[in-house]
Amino acid sequence: MDVPQLRDLSIVIFMVLGIIASLLVIVATIVVLTKVTSILRDVQETVATIKGTSRLISEVVAKPTIKAASFAIGVQRALSVISGLRRRKERGKKNG
Repeated sequence: MDVPQLRDLSIVIFMVLGIIASLLVIVATIVVLTKVTSILRDVQETVATIKGTSRLISEVVAKPTIKAASFAIGVQRALSVISGLRRRKERGKKNG
C-alpha cells in the first residue's frame, strides 16, 4: 500500500468515526432532552401542588390567625383606653 492510498483510507476511517460520533451525540441529546422534559413536567406539577397547598394554608390557618390576633389586639387596646380613662377620672377626683 502506498502513501496516497493509506491517506485516503485514513480519511475514510476518520469520516466514518466522525459520523458515528455525531450520531452518538444526537442520540445522547435526544435522551437527555426527553429526561429533562419529563423532569420539568414533574417540577411544574410540584409547583402547582405547592401553590395549592400554600393557598389552602393561607385561607385555613393564616387568615383566621391574623383575624384572631387583630381582634385580641383591638380588645387589649380598648381595655387599655378604658383603664386609662378610669385612672384619669380617679386622679381628677383626688386632685379636685
